[in-house]
Amino acid sequence: MEYLVGGFILLLIIGAIGGGKSLGEVIVSGIVGIIILAIIFGVISLYFVKEKENERKKEREKEREKEKMEKILEKEKQEILENLSTEDKYSTDSTYIYFNNYCNKKILLYIHYLTPNGYWKTNGPWSFSPSKSNYLADADGEKIKTKNAILFYEIKGNDINFNGKIKIGDRYMKKIVDEYDDTTIKYSCS
Repeated sequence: MEYLVGGFILLLIIGAIGGGKSLGEVIVSGIVGIIILAIIFGVISLYFVKEKENERKKEREKEREKEKMEKILEKEKQEILENLSTEDKYSTDSTYIYFNNYCNKKILLYIHYLTPNGYWKTNGPWSFSPSKSNYLADADGEKIKTKNAILFYEIKGNDINFNGKIKIGDRYMKKIVDEYDDTTIKYSCS
């Protein structure tokens, strides 16, 4: 009942503001005024509803983009894991890793290899002067062995253009497969 009385009073006020002289004119002006206000509020409400829809649409697009990126990252991760397979047709018994620097520049070498214990390990850097070669050794001077013919390596140095494509940890490495069972990495600047 209170709403009905309040609505009638609002109708009369709007009608009086609209310039109605008789009660009929006041009521008609009030109805017209209320309709105009309803249209204005409806348009404003539609604007806010549309804005909210746009926000939800943007959130859904961001969510889809995030899912897409997660799928891409998962695919890349699977490719890396496939590259790290220990069951490779070139698998060898444990052999030492040898490096030849055929470059005329000093380089730093990092490798990722399968240990004789069956764990993948990233090691380095080893420093190689121009045209030098040697077996890779750990900090104690023990030669490093691998159990797999698949190795990954990264080269760093001044003016060295090394383009490794496989991300392992924070390094971008290249994959090599030792087909001759001598586990040698050969690098030239070109």
